[in-house]
Amino acid sequence: MPPDHGTRACYRAGCRCLTCRAANATYQQARRTSRATGRLTAQCRVDARPVWDAVRWLLREGYSRTCLARLLGRTHREFNIGRRWVTAGTAARLLGLYRHHRGEDVGTGHKM
Repeated sequence: MPPDHGTRACYRAGCRCLTCRAANATYQQARRTSRATGRLTAQCRVDARPVWDAVRWLLREGYSRTCLARLLGRTHREFNIGRRWVTAGTAARLLGLYRHHRGEDVGTGHKM
């Protein structure tokens, strides 16, 4: 089922109608603004290396890939370790779980 017209998803699927181009332009403008001001939105991509290090640690501690995927609202098939980038929202959730499990204050990173 193709995405709805007037969405960035439809634009990314290849549609170049006016409403889909407008949706993409709106997304790109918001992305440029957030990058210029130094604020990350949940959908911005960030380097995944620290996230995968934390995931490997969580797996060694007994979390399963299925459990971690569910915490992210994904299936275990969608949970691919090794990607170069992840969204800032995904990074925040996984690193927050990692810090919580290690007994660190999520806000400062210091041991509690």
